[in-house]
This record gives sequence, C-alpha cells and structure tokens, in this order.
Amino acid sequence: MEDDDTPLSLIFHAITKIIKLMTPISPHITDSIYQNLIEINDIVPFYKFKESVHLELIPGYGEEKELKKQIDENLELEFGKALNIVGAILAARDKVQIGIRWPIKEVIIDTDKDNFAIAKRMEKVILDSANVKSLKQGKVPLDVSFKLRYKDIGKAFGEKTGDVAEAINKNKENIVKHIEKDSDDFKIEGFKLKKSYFEVSKNVGKEYSMGEFKEGLVFIKSVLDNEMEPEGFMREVSRRIQVLRKEMNLLKQDKIDLYISGDSDLIEKIKVFELAMKEKVGALNLIFGKEPKDEKYQKHEDKVKGKKFTLFALKK
Repeated sequence: MEDDDTPLSLIFHAITKIIKLMTPISPHITDSIYQNLIEINDIVPFYKFKESVHLELIPGYGEEKELKKQIDENLELEFGKALNIVGAILAARDKVQIGIRWPIKEVIIDTDKDNFAIAKRMEKVILDSANVKSLKQGKVPLDVSFKLRYKDIGKAFGEKTGDVAEAINKNKENIVKHIEKDSDDFKIEGFKLKKSYFEVSKNVGKEYSMGEFKEGLVFIKSVLDNEMEPEGFMREVSRRIQVLRKEMNLLKQDKIDLYISGDSDLIEKIKVFELAMKEKVGALNLIFGKEPKDEKYQKHEDKVKGKKFTLFALKK
C-alpha cells in the first residue's frame, strides 16, 4: 500500500467536495483552504485547479452535468469489458492457486474478433491489473456437456416435451456444436431450441485453468512457467520487506540498509532484480546471501513456497 495513491486520491476527493459545499456559507475560509491545496498540486497532479474555489461548480446537478460532457462512453464500455477479462483471469488464477504476485507469461482469450480488438486496445490495463506478460487470441479444447432444464422445456413444448427430449438425446453431438458456437437458438428435428433450455458445463484439461466472462473465455497454464518464477519470488520477498518496514514504523521516504540471507536457490533467483527491489522497498544498500554483524538490525524470518529466508533491516 505504500506506493498506492488511491487513499490520497479518496481523501482529496472528499476534502474538495466538502470545501465546495461550504463555500456559500464560509467563502473566505474555504478559499483559503483551496489555495493551500493549489500549493501542493504536485501531490494531486490529476486535478485541474481553478484560480479560486468560487469558480468551481457546486457538487450536485451542475457538476454532474458538466462531468457527463467529459465522459467518453465508448472508452467506458471498453474499460468495463477489460475489467471483465481481468476478473476472468483472476478466477482462473484462483482455481490453480497462482497468486496475483506471480506473473503469467501468456493468457489465451477465446472470443470474437471485435472483442479481442477491444482487449488489445485495453491491453496495458489488462496486463498490469492481472500481472500478465502477453495476450493471445485462440482456442483450447474443451469437454462440453449439458443437462436439460425440463421445467423450461415443459413450459415451451407442453405435450411435445417427451418428443423434444428424445430428439435431444439423439442429437447430443450436434447440440454440443451449437453450444460451442454460443448460438442463442437452433433447430433439432424441427424443434426450435434455446440456449436457456440447457445447463451447460465446460471443462478444460489439466494443462490449463479457465475463467469465463460475458463475451468469452480465458485460459492460463495450470503450472507457472519456470522463467516467470524469479519475478514471482521477488514480488513475494518484496512484500515481506514492506511488512518489516511497517513493523519498524518507517515512513515512505525513510531509507534502509537491507540484508537477505537464506535458501541459495531463492537468493539466486531474486538477485537479478536488485535495482528494482532497492527502488521498491526504499533500500540504499542491499546485500544478498549474508547476515550483518551489527545487532541493531531488525530481523524477520519467513518463507515462500517452502524456501526459507531471513531479512535484516536498519533505518538510515
């Protein structure tokens, strides 16, 4: 959370709303607070300040009407679809217990051309949010099966329900093909059937884990690629260092000297990320595979995927 600007953004949003609402009854005080906010504009560069709070729109209909003019509805729609894909990837991760800190080399997206084009336009959002390196359009073989919703079929066909059920049992393979095509309705032996008449189950082989979204499916490898492991270990160890910083009551700007000792394989994997780790955890010096002689260092023992390690940190 130390690098997350979201809490600051929420606090700022609340403060500006309150100031605008109070302006009619406390014009001088609110404008003074507003001017102070302008002076720290570098903390909230996303907000476009005006010369005075009295030039702002009062929250409510006027402000909402102005905001609606600025909304790109197409972008909003595409962003929503991108988040649905992210949700499907996270669901696929969860099924095989691959945490978000472990990068995935590739995600296969099974969807139509238009929706994949949207995914490519929103690629950075998806890659960053789901910790993925690349997106690819494609298909993975599925085992598709279905059960009849007899209640729905009975309502639709009445006395002919028995004949419909018999026709369905004779044409299971054809029905599966229609389901795989995601057809809303289709005909079997003269009977018009709807997708809603079937309770569909889609299963993928052991090699992949699957997630579903409204416009299609996503697939990730069930086992993490070996080349992705080092980055995953680095992220996990970095999180433990942030926990240690919190235990030491350090502020974001505080720097530390850091030693990491422990499992030799783990150390070798994360050493290649030395510069990134130093920046991420605020370390002036980072020593791998050794322990400090100075007893002033705060110690933290932990493990990731069975690999034990020890952290030693000292505020500079």
